[in-house]
Amino acid sequence: MKLKKLFVVAVLALAVLLAATSCSLIHEHTFSEWQIVYEPNCTSFGLQSRVCECGHTEYKTDDAFGHTVVTESAVAPTCTTLGKTEGSYCSTCGVIISAQSAIAPTGHSYDEIIVLEEALCNQNGTKRYSCTNADCESYYDESYSLQSLDTAAIYDAAAQYTGRLIALGNLGHFVDESSAFVISADGKILTSAYPIDNAYSAIFILGDNYYDVTEVLAYDHETDIAVLKIDATDLPYAKFSESEPVNGETVYSVGTPAGLPVSISIGAISNANREIDGFSFIQHDADMTSSYLGGPLLNRLGEVIGVNTCYYGDEIEDINIVTRVSDIEALDYSNPISMQEYGALTYTPVEQINVWVRNYATIQGTNNTIAYVIQGKGFYYALCYDNESEVSFLEGYWELSSGYKICVQIILNNSDGTYEYHALFTDGAKQNEVVGYIDAATYDKSTDLTYDTYYGKYWTESEVMAFYRVLTYNTLEFFSYCLDTYFDTLTLETFGFTSLSYERDEEALTKLENFIMTNGAYEELTGSYVLSGSSQMGEDTMQFNLAYHTETGNTVVSVHYYLANGGIYSAYLTLNPSEDGHRFDFMYATNGEDGYKIHNTAWGYLDAATLTSQTKLTCYEFNGMNEYEDLFLIDYSMFLDYIMGLINYSVMPSVDPALTVADLGFYFYFGGII
Repeated sequence: MKLKKLFVVAVLALAVLLAATSCSLIHEHTFSEWQIVYEPNCTSFGLQSRVCECGHTEYKTDDAFGHTVVTESAVAPTCTTLGKTEGSYCSTCGVIISAQSAIAPTGHSYDEIIVLEEALCNQNGTKRYSCTNADCESYYDESYSLQSLDTAAIYDAAAQYTGRLIALGNLGHFVDESSAFVISADGKILTSAYPIDNAYSAIFILGDNYYDVTEVLAYDHETDIAVLKIDATDLPYAKFSESEPVNGETVYSVGTPAGLPVSISIGAISNANREIDGFSFIQHDADMTSSYLGGPLLNRLGEVIGVNTCYYGDEIEDINIVTRVSDIEALDYSNPISMQEYGALTYTPVEQINVWVRNYATIQGTNNTIAYVIQGKGFYYALCYDNESEVSFLEGYWELSSGYKICVQIILNNSDGTYEYHALFTDGAKQNEVVGYIDAATYDKSTDLTYDTYYGKYWTESEVMAFYRVLTYNTLEFFSYCLDTYFDTLTLETFGFTSLSYERDEEALTKLENFIMTNGAYEELTGSYVLSGSSQMGEDTMQFNLAYHTETGNTVVSVHYYLANGGIYSAYLTLNPSEDGHRFDFMYATNGEDGYKIHNTAWGYLDAATLTSQTKLTCYEFNGMNEYEDLFLIDYSMFLDYIMGLINYSVMPSVDPALTVADLGFYFYFGGII
């Protein structure tokens, strides 16, 4: 193009030059108007000419004016349509300056996944895959299922939240054991209700950690489940399944059998909807021996489908039953209670006594009788359970110094407040027996017993019945002591007794002091009034003294027991209590050629309000023969019991027929007849 232009320009210039030269030599040109030879365009120059009268022609050029560029925007491709690159053309001449090229469709990007329906253990779910490209609404749905975990993975997860549950009685004794598992990070645990029935407390052992159970949050005895609370946070916990179990489904039973570390057993669902007494349970054949009870039953995903329970319906035995998740989630959490309150709910009062004796007491006498016993010199009181009849009963037993024996039994199998009693008075050869009933609502200390049957006429009936009356009342006092000491929710009132409580005579000690001063001998050397007595105990001699010291205002009871071999035990009890309680002093000595040699002494204080004949004495000071301290304290405890018996049955009735050692503050003392 440029060469052509240059050639034309050159030719025209030469022609003009020749013409001009020729014409200009003759005359000056007179030209016409310029005439367009051809127009300029975007890329070529234009040409104009004019003619002189002489015929001379003159030419001139017009520059090309260039393209008028129009840009064609790029078009982005879509998932299914082509796109274009950016291009351009001249709007004047239409020539394409930069041609647009096609861009292939991008195709769909199904990167966004939405779960339309969750997959469950036994049910497929649905996922929607949506295209994430702009302005594309394309999607497709796909069915999916959950992948099963292997047994090792299920075990590893379950071992983190499954542990042992130890149920304890009110003395801290073992009641039962089961498995339990954590169901929330803040310390909710789930178990079978049966093992904690009648428990006073419970301990949950998870790995190496021990947790006290603080509350029973919810429970249902019909489906045998309970949710408990421990003080813990950030605990690993089980996930409940949302799928319904199906027959033949593989299941895993997890627990702590026989107190061993977490174990797992595999089985299958025998019946996913076992109807028993109006309730629907899951029946399976995975191992349920020992303490798998209370542990979780898991599906193939390691999710809880139920808790292994101890439910046996009518005529159904030896099947593994699981309370399903739906029953667990339906529990009422609105009324949490303590373990003690839960234990009280589990059984009737009589059943609580039965279970407590079975769990706590030891076998006494024959294998058929289990008893908790408080025993003193020549007497005992017992709370018993007969394995054969499955009945609890109270028993009081006294041996009189004359050789007679008295026994009373009160049967606790009634719930209407009427209790059968059996009484026996014997010298070993002859005996009287009585069978009758006690009406708890009207019974008190002065109630004369009536009987339905009376056997034997060997002694005066009124005297025998008087013995029975005293022992029956004291046996019920022992029962009151057991209830007060070992049961939070049971009292004598629970069993219908409303008039058995004892009101102390606050003037009893003053009355005793006046009695001593009135009847005792005054010893000027010691400034004391003294009542004395002695008795022969085989080859040994016992001396009893009751003294009131006028200078100190103390009343002191003492026993000196002279052994035939020359030894002497001395026991003193001061009945003017300090803040620490009544003071006791003991001494053991032997009599030799040089007189008495003291081998040990001991003194301390005792709390009259909690003293029983089995109270272990503690000394403020014990001197001499310390290696035998425990043995001597047992002897001293026996003498203290002897002293209390003397006061209770020999002294107090003489002061006032209505007074007993209970009026001196010894509420829980149950002394024998001396």
